[in-house]
Amino acid sequence: MDERISFIGSQTPKEVRYLCKNLKSISLEDFEKLVQGNVTTIRNPSSDNGEFLKLTEGIDRDVIQKLYPGINMLIQKALRQSNKQLPKQTFVGDLKDLGIEGKFQNVLVKALFGAEKEMLKNNLKQTSPHMPVVSDFRWRVDVGISTTTLNRSLEPSILFDLSTSKGEHHTFEVSKEKFHVLRHTVAEVLNNMQQLEKRSVFKMEV
Repeated sequence: MDERISFIGSQTPKEVRYLCKNLKSISLEDFEKLVQGNVTTIRNPSSDNGEFLKLTEGIDRDVIQKLYPGINMLIQKALRQSNKQLPKQTFVGDLKDLGIEGKFQNVLVKALFGAEKEMLKNNLKQTSPHMPVVSDFRWRVDVGISTTTLNRSLEPSILFDLSTSKGEHHTFEVSKEKFHVLRHTVAEVLNNMQQLEKRSVFKMEV
């Protein structure tokens, strides 16, 4: 059975390592304010940082600069996981492995597994950088009976017509030889993805 990788990744980011190492340097109250401040920015992505500044008022700026990046990374990585990949008990176990326990752990669990969980996940997904996806795809094979240089060529070509989620429309034509190159390249990429998944470096769930 493959060994499971923590939601934070196979290698703990330096921001998270610093947070875990210096967790005792911040009070529980201030830690909770920073967590709530981060959740607020995800809840209201279009708002300015006024609410965050209000929530974190009174916390030393140096503490925020050093510890907040780790909190932000923990929350973002947790929310990017599917419910199946990261149930509550698994999240608790991963936090314990990182050295985040007790009341600090409870603050994160309460923030990420409450009534707003799905809304936060959706908001983060919408505001995160992502590439457009194919929304519609059509193709056909055309055969050229003749050209300007040959009376009879019978040369096939493939015409592709696709639309993306951004509303873009693309039409292009490739020769039979180029189509085989494209087919081979796609198969090679899929095979490489399968090899990566077998290594359990990460697993993606669509």
